[in-house]
Amino acid sequence: DSVLAVDSLTGSTVWDNPTEGFVDSTPTYYAVDQVVFCGSDDFRVYALHAASGNQKWNTSTGDVVYSSPTVDGDRQSVYIGSNSNGLYSMNTETGEIKWVFYTTDNVQSKPAVGSGTSSHLVYAGSWDGFLYAVHADTGALQWKRLLSPPPWDPDDTGTGIDASPTLTPAGDIVFIGSYNR
Repeated sequence: DSVLAVDSLTGSTVWDNPTEGFVDSTPTYYAVDQVVFCGSDDFRVYALHAASGNQKWNTSTGDVVYSSPTVDGDRQSVYIGSNSNGLYSMNTETGEIKWVFYTTDNVQSKPAVGSGTSSHLVYAGSWDGFLYAVHADTGALQWKRLLSPPPWDPDDTGTGIDASPTLTPAGDIVFIGSYNR
């Protein structure tokens, strides 16, 4: 129930910042501000000072956050998904929510920010089976593509897409894993 910093040479704890829920989200280090961003089962996204672990801010998404954050320094945005069915854009400095794009199911994949020709887009998969491309500044839907159509396992209520997208350096191709294809 915490985010930890561990010395890479000795394995000793540098700091330990407790949260009120499990942390399944992989922390993302943002070197420019020397901040670590992470989601938690307590419904919150945290920004922690990398040197001390002290909290800079936390923002609630209304449901658990398994997604790992992606930082876009040019836009001062951190993008992250939530089981609230939302893909969030938050201000890296304040945690203020800039926009939320809602899908019809959990967003657990780590968002990817486009590059090159797609640098204005953010991509994420959802348990509803779609890969989404939304505008990085507004959250407006650019396009969506059904990659994991039903029927899924009838004993599993959500097995669409929880894999994380990645792009070519030119930004012309998105790669992502899915179920049932």
